[in-house]
Amino acid sequence: MSTAPTICQTLPPEDVGVDDYVTQMQIVHELPSFYWSDDVTLQDPGLPVRYACIPGGSGLPARVRSVCLPFVFVETATGDFLTWDVRLCRIARMSPQYAEQVWKRFKVQRTKKKRRKRQKKKKSS
Repeated sequence: MSTAPTICQTLPPEDVGVDDYVTQMQIVHELPSFYWSDDVTLQDPGLPVRYACIPGGSGLPARVRSVCLPFVFVETATGDFLTWDVRLCRIARMSPQYAEQVWKRFKVQRTKKKRRKRQKKKKSS
């Protein structure tokens, strides 16, 4: 196992490919400008105010399952399926070594969770 650090590479939307391991680096939110205390000197009231933030799941690898720009369909390491709009987020490609290691750790948790669900179903039947 290599101990050398790797770096995420920010991708333009057209470079996102199926089976890439990606993560969201930033998400852009848009709010009406009147949320800013109705101060028209700060912003034109007809324009939205955009701000970027780092999502809580940043760093969690997701595997790209399908791409139909501007949408990317991903499966997260936790087993969830999501659709990301690349107009509102910045995506980065992760190194396969890092992503697969994280993916394997979460796979153990997913398997345990499925097993518990099956056992609950059997008990309730």
